[in-house]
Amino acid sequence: MLDDEKKSTIEEEERYRHEIAKKIGDVATRVEKDIETSTHKIWAKIYDILNSNVGLLVFSSVFISGGAAFYQNMQHSYESRVTSQKEIISCEFEIANRLYVVKNLISHAKTVGDALEALTGAKKKSRSC
Repeated sequence: MLDDEKKSTIEEEERYRHEIAKKIGDVATRVEKDIETSTHKIWAKIYDILNSNVGLLVFSSVFISGGAAFYQNMQHSYESRVTSQKEIISCEFEIANRLYVVKNLISHAKTVGDALEALTGAKKKSRSC
């Protein structure tokens, strides 16, 4: 069993811990309020700046130039896709045409030389296909 001296020491320690916890809680509450008021002040300043004539001018110029850059990027992308599609269609048509000509020449070839000449005609290069 505990004697009276140890009990009083334990009581004093518990009171001290309670005081420290209360001080820490008070400081934490003040810090939270300070942070909250400072964030409100920051957003209020930002709102005031954006709501001013200069802020609106800067914001609108950034928005317009960003929109124009986005539009230009999309237009360039579309044009490059259209160009590549045109090239693909042109190459497909050219390959099909060469194969048709080679098939026709081979079917009408009477000698091996005629067949070889038809095949060498298929190897000729044109443009990028």
